Amino acid sequence: MGAVGARGRRIEPLSASMHVAGPVATIALSGELDRSSIGRFWRFLLPAHRPGIDRVVLDLDRLAFLDSAGLVEILRAAGDLRRLGAELVVARPTRSTRRLLEVTGVAGRLSIEPPLRSLDDVAPRAS
Repeated sequence: MGAVGARGRRIEPLSASMHVAGPVATIALSGELDRSSIGRFWRFLLPAHRPGIDRVVLDLDRLAFLDSAGLVEILRAAGDLRRLGAELVVARPTRSTRRLLEVTGVAGRLSIEPPLRSLDDVAPRAS
């Protein structure tokens, strides 16, 4: 159970689990990735920065919140891995995360699975 923030929103601490299968490390994040949890994000990610891992999958299906500071760190991680000859893949982003990726223009700078559809396809249509 998380603390309650200033606006009455429950704050869920960032947590993660990692699974390695051959050259692929999958890190499933849950909770909130924001300025206050960046250090924790890197503690979860750094074990995947090792020889033999050429693909790191960030599974965001259970990520409750992502802000611009968290997004910057995901981009930084993608760049770090690229320099090491590996790839960062953002997998199963939630609806709000997909929207953030698209409206910030970051979607084109990351590998995303499944690929994002346009906001027109994601947004509910008025009847």
